[in-house]
Amino acid sequence: MSTLLTKLVGRNNQPVMVTYNNKDQQQSSAFMSLLLDFYDETEPDDEINQRFQTPLVKLLRVRGDYVGFLAYKLLDEGKTVYVTTFGVSSKARGKGYGKFLFSSFIDECHQSQEHECIRLGVRANNAPALGLYKKLGFKQIKHGKEGSVDFLILQLKL
Repeated sequence: MSTLLTKLVGRNNQPVMVTYNNKDQQQSSAFMSLLLDFYDETEPDDEINQRFQTPLVKLLRVRGDYVGFLAYKLLDEGKTVYVTTFGVSSKARGKGYGKFLFSSFIDECHQSQEHECIRLGVRANNAPALGLYKKLGFKQIKHGKEGSVDFLILQLKL
């Protein structure tokens, strides 16, 4: 565990990435709360509900509380992992949890040896996210525009 996270949670309270189980009421409630916090009422309810229905999700738990999520889907017969949504609760941002969650997810994907790459889309003006993704080794493979939104597609080869 990194020195930063050891200072944050201590050795006995390490952050843990868990696979989301939609039948677990505590996890379902936590995931919905994280989505609502992350989108901060900027997305329509149907968009948030659609994200909530995503079956492939990792949650980050710290001291019994869920503080982050990463939703994804598999493309190209599982060769490509596409991250659809990633976020950390507003109260837990800036503490290294996002990096821990994403790094753990990358490690899990790499160890499975089933996937060739991880891709994601990000708004071109989202400097904090771009900084994290670049630190993790993602490279830009596309620049586009959807309506008035500039976006980038980034990829990490495994």
